[in-house]
Amino acid sequence: MNTKLMMSAVVAFGTIALVTGCGKDSEVAKNVEREVRTAQIDDQWSAGCQKSDIFGLTSEVVEFDKGASFSKTTTLYSSDNCGTPEVRVVENGSADLGREVSDNTFEFNQSFDSVAITPVNEAGQKALNLVAACGFTDWQVGIEKNVTAESSNSPVLARCWTKTPRKVYDVVQVDGDQLRFGLEEDGKDKSAPAKRPTNIDQTITYSRK
Repeated sequence: MNTKLMMSAVVAFGTIALVTGCGKDSEVAKNVEREVRTAQIDDQWSAGCQKSDIFGLTSEVVEFDKGASFSKTTTLYSSDNCGTPEVRVVENGSADLGREVSDNTFEFNQSFDSVAITPVNEAGQKALNLVAACGFTDWQVGIEKNVTAESSNSPVLARCWTKTPRKVYDVVQVDGDQLRFGLEEDGKDKSAPAKRPTNIDQTITYSRK
């Protein structure tokens, strides 16, 4: 745990003890506990290199930035070892850490409001134009396109990205400098509160950057 995070936790836990000891409203203590939990996840997180089949590219690295705002960045590569980045996809929105459902595991609701795609080199530009990504054949290196409408309005099979805007009802497990999300199984696809996962996906671990 970094020094800033550790100090926030120490101060907050001290406040909890003071409030409880003085017999203050328990809601105050709950709010402080919530701040501690939020401080645990408010940071930048990155998963290791994973296989991908998006836009004809073969690997990806997914990163989250959780602070006052929330963003998810997916960087795509043509090599299996995530060598040179070729396409970057950024989704922006908000996220809220909810109640604790088990030890160090909390409800985690995400709201993605927009998605934009940028080819970061000539190979990425070629890959996007080759498949007419999101219906465009004029992709240029370093030029971002907001494709929110294209992801939302197209039929499922024709979408160039996951439908946006969208809400994701997930769980998150925080273990020091490691973080894991819920496992999609048995219809638990995170599309509604009733479809929130109950188990943790142990195959993908995010590390604090």
